[in-house]
Amino acid sequence: MIMGNTISLGVTWYNEPKSVTYTTVSLNYFFSSVFILEVVLKFLGIGIRPYFRDGWNRFDFGVVLVTIIAEIIAQAGGTEIGSAVNFVRAIRV
Repeated sequence: MIMGNTISLGVTWYNEPKSVTYTTVSLNYFFSSVFILEVVLKFLGIGIRPYFRDGWNRFDFGVVLVTIIAEIIAQAGGTEIGSAVNFVRAIRV
């Protein structure tokens, strides 16, 4: 899942066809949804406090939180911070 996300983040280029943009945006939403679902299921499965005891879980939560905030800013017409968010998501590998 993480490798698929990383590959989809890396297949954008200047003046790409709209079909490629649509596909990568759709994949971005898909992978973001999967990672959000992962956090929610872990919260429900092991509890919030035990979840945050693990460093990798804290890191994953931070990446998901940054992704959600960036999407809210982008949808509100704010500055485009997609590249920075994509970098944070890519280092999850």
